[in-house]
Amino acid sequence: MDSVSIVNGFNIKRMLLSSLIIEREELESYICPALERDYNEKLGRLEYSVAQTRCKLLRQRRRCEYLRAASEYRRRADLDRYIARAEHQLDIEFARMNERLAAQKKRMDIIDAYIAAQRVMSDTEYDRLRRAYRSAVIMLHPEIISDRSETVSQLCGAAQNSYRTGDSARLGLINSFVNSGYLKYKASPSDIPDYIGMSAVYDGRISREKELISKIRESFPIIKRSLLDDDIRVARRRRSLNDTLAGLDASIDSLIEDEKRMTSDVT
Repeated sequence: MDSVSIVNGFNIKRMLLSSLIIEREELESYICPALERDYNEKLGRLEYSVAQTRCKLLRQRRRCEYLRAASEYRRRADLDRYIARAEHQLDIEFARMNERLAAQKKRMDIIDAYIAAQRVMSDTEYDRLRRAYRSAVIMLHPEIISDRSETVSQLCGAAQNSYRTGDSARLGLINSFVNSGYLKYKASPSDIPDYIGMSAVYDGRISREKELISKIRESFPIIKRSLLDDDIRVARRRRSLNDTLAGLDASIDSLIEDEKRMTSDVT
């Protein structure tokens, strides 16, 4: 294979790798957060309320079980001590469930804050941002170039942050600085053996990026796209969740009344 073919093949792989990197970061920075936010608004928060109410129901049910088990305690002071011990046990039993609920709530809040920090863009503005970021990726991304200096790493980080926040102007300044020649670094191989070696490295990185993209597309936000795009299914799911929530609330109210009766029976 002649040198021209080697260099051309290298450049094709470099462009493919840069495209895959941008596709992955677009999924991570824009598509998945937006889908997750839409899901939270349409169904996620309601599902969270159902899970939270289930937790309350289970706790109330366990409390009533403790009260039934304590029926032999006929004196109020004995019952209060028993309930205090039971409450401590309930705290332990439901701490893990509450941790999961808190993690889910934190995730929803993070997504909301992330989306709020992004600038609203038209399709034309986003295309401009994407082209500017593609230039930055080719010149600065550690998966593309061999330079690992602190300056290049900082510029790459700044470019990634600008892309995620929709700051096209800052991306343009970064690209202008790199293109101006003030930054001296090795963006491409210097001879044919280096081209061949980097080409082989690119093969591995291309495969890895494809695997990462596949995993992201199989993850929660992408799978839910078909549901979000179907208003009838969303409405049906919301009705089902609301019915479930009403049933759980009714069960909790019933258990609270049971608790009051059991407590009043103790003299």
